[in-house]
Amino acid sequence: MNAWVIFIYGLLILSLGYLGYKEAGSKASLVSGIGFGSLLILSSFSIFAKKASGLYVSLALTMLLT
Repeated sequence: MNAWVIFIYGLLILSLGYLGYKEAGSKASLVSGIGFGSLLILSSFSIFAKKASGLYVSLALTMLLT
């Protein structure tokens, strides 16, 4: 369950970063959206593989975003 939530959150961050670039021309939104979204998606794959490191990475990334 946690892996799916993190995967969807990563997709949301990725798509909203692109939307910020498309609507406002913000390159910072694009770079941070791609960076954080991709790392969150990769950490969800790690959680699917039953590795604890994925949980720690996703927790750290989420804390950086909030």
